[in-house]
Amino acid sequence: MTFFDTRSPMLARPMAATAAPLRRVATAALLALAPFGILALPASADGEFYQLDVARDTGTGVASIERGPLTFGALHAVYDGGETSRLSVLYKLPLDWSGSVRLGPSVDYIAEDGAEDRLRAGLRLTVDRYVPTSFGSIYGLAEFTSADKGWFLLGQATHADLGLTAELSYGGSETYEDGTIALSRRITGTPVSLRAGWRFVSDSFFLGVSVNTF
Repeated sequence: MTFFDTRSPMLARPMAATAAPLRRVATAALLALAPFGILALPASADGEFYQLDVARDTGTGVASIERGPLTFGALHAVYDGGETSRLSVLYKLPLDWSGSVRLGPSVDYIAEDGAEDRLRAGLRLTVDRYVPTSFGSIYGLAEFTSADKGWFLLGQATHADLGLTAELSYGGSETYEDGTIALSRRITGTPVSLRAGWRFVSDSFFLGVSVNTF
């Protein structure tokens, strides 16, 4: 799983921001989720994760599909002053460890107001670990992308009986820096969760939805 590997998006805000149109939020969802809806059709899928978060003038769509040792990922983030898209394919390294390490190529497309569009290729590395607990589980993720010197840290704690997940994340790159604190509630009997949270660098409230079949 991943894309940020993500089971969680990197919500970005440029350090020198200008207004961005809300219409791009719909594009974020379509570009991130549509290509992987096709890949998700086979019944033999190992697991899939989709997430969409929307705030006042920003939005992020994330998709991650795992097939054996491969993870296919997509991200589209819209923020004040621009937008970023990313595609990646990661390979799970055969390490004797309770967590997982994935490495593979990624391609970023960056479009910012007042600057030329940029296409960057690089490597993406993710390290994550899922730990069952007496109350539910704890999940941690660390990520680095060489294309934009991007990094991302995520911690989640889930209470199984209540279906609640508390999340704290922080990330940055050459063009943004932001962090989130969020709470998710799983809809009983489904892989769907409703989300709400606060981005404490860009100072904005967001709502979201996620689908997780892992």
